[in-house]
Amino acid sequence: MLRGEADLGVLIHEGRLTYERDGLSLVEDLGASFERLADAPIPLGGILASADLPEGTAETVTAVLRDSIAYGWSHRDEALATIRRYAQEMDEDVIWPYVELYVNEHTVDLGDDGARALAVLEQTARAAGVVGAGAAPLRIVG
Repeated sequence: MLRGEADLGVLIHEGRLTYERDGLSLVEDLGASFERLADAPIPLGGILASADLPEGTAETVTAVLRDSIAYGWSHRDEALATIRRYAQEMDEDVIWPYVELYVNEHTVDLGDDGARALAVLEQTARAAGVVGAGAAPLRIVG
């Protein structure tokens, strides 16, 4: 789009925060649309585990992930070094808002809003035929 090769596109990652700076115009924010229609935050990602794992495994992984996130928030300089290795945008004025968009209170504890968002996503996927009718319902751990 920036090179003029397309009329429309979908922005992801840091592009959601930098499109205006790059001279692009917003037509529709799909995340905001989901949040408005679902009355819940958009589930941007997740860790999935097989229901066949031994008892307690998912809970252990959840605890390790929570500890890792807490460590990252407590050691921002260390985290920044890792982020810079993978970031498309290197400006800290973009990096931290981006991280805070994706790593927030719902990352550590979905809460009622997060659980409702996943329920809406699951219902939508089932209605669209993306998830088979016989598939087990979503189970939230942690």
